[in-house]
Amino acid sequence: MSTSVESLFTNKVRQLTDALSRKPNFIQIGCKDGVDHFTNLLKTNEYKAMMFEPTPYWHSKLVKTYEGCDKIKIYNQALCDTVGKIQMYWVDPNKHGDNVPEWYYGHSSIHYKHSPGHEWGLANTSELITVSATRLDEVLKENPTFDIDVYISDTEGNDISILRQLDLNKYKPYIFHIESNKIDDNDVQFLKNLFEDNNYKFVNNYQDLRLESTALEYSGNITPGVDLLAWRDF
Repeated sequence: MSTSVESLFTNKVRQLTDALSRKPNFIQIGCKDGVDHFTNLLKTNEYKAMMFEPTPYWHSKLVKTYEGCDKIKIYNQALCDTVGKIQMYWVDPNKHGDNVPEWYYGHSSIHYKHSPGHEWGLANTSELITVSATRLDEVLKENPTFDIDVYISDTEGNDISILRQLDLNKYKPYIFHIESNKIDDNDVQFLKNLFEDNNYKFVNNYQDLRLESTALEYSGNITPGVDLLAWRDF
């Protein structure tokens, strides 16, 4: 029987919590409205988390989702290689409503080729928006006591650029949950080396032969999707 990356992620977080005897800290990069398979977990307000959503529209929804959760710090910023202002592509729900598939709204990107509405059948639905941006390493300098136990990233093609800013001599998350289907070829080897050098197992439900799963116990049993899940010993 196959399992999804989402279900496996939930199980790994549960196992990690038991192993640490405390609630693990989360960082989530690219949140949209924050409604996903671990929302109810974080809404218990028992977990510390940093969350990043650059578009004002979705940031306001994200804040609403986690209203009253004072352990969660929400940033209205993109994480990238730049500090300041950048432009990114997005689809404005106020303009398009239900006229485009719901999943279009989850594909805001700084990369034209990964933005919705160009090659997916509904032309001219995405547009540029100017947003605030910063670097992951700068944020971590400003929060020196924050440990990263669970690292989640879904940025439509910018995931590895951000991940390269993480000092693995200081931070070594137990769990990575990363969108894998938009990783460029030149970043695949970096990711494989990161996992191999730091003793992570991973499963890739995108069925991408460039990132063949190393967790053999799940080989062939992961429901197809677009995410990669990696973990090290707890």
